[in-house]
Amino acid sequence: MVEQFTERARRAMVLAADEARSRRHEAIGPEHLLLEILCEGACLDLEVLERIRARPEMLRVEVERALSAMAGSPARGEPVFSPELKAVLETAFKLRRRSDSALGAKHLLLGLLADDGSAARRIMRAAGAEFETACRMGFLVPGGERGFLLATSPWLARP
Repeated sequence: MVEQFTERARRAMVLAADEARSRRHEAIGPEHLLLEILCEGACLDLEVLERIRARPEMLRVEVERALSAMAGSPARGEPVFSPELKAVLETAFKLRRRSDSALGAKHLLLGLLADDGSAARRIMRAAGAEFETACRMGFLVPGGERGFLLATSPWLARP
């Protein structure tokens, strides 16, 4: 699976796992991934967020607040992907399958925007980011993806 990721997306996933581990969280969630995308400017051109009218600084503060509110576990086991993060990845892979490109940080970001079950999406929406706006702009997904995304809006249909 990881071989289908771009180097930047792979790095964001590794850093999200490290973040969950350092906070002693049992699961790696969308919030961990969003924080790492935001903190690692190299993972994603933060201009993408600004173009969809979401301020990265505001997002970072809110994601940090959400992660701080999550209880840590005294157990030292490796964190697993949460069901919410799995849904984000599933969406990102659906987007990638519609193009020839590798799964990149932009696909992950759009997956985060599309996942209505996570705090990460609520934080992004509160900051002004909207799935439909990103799709209409065609900024996150190359060319022909826009029609697919708008046709399945507001969220990608699950098989």
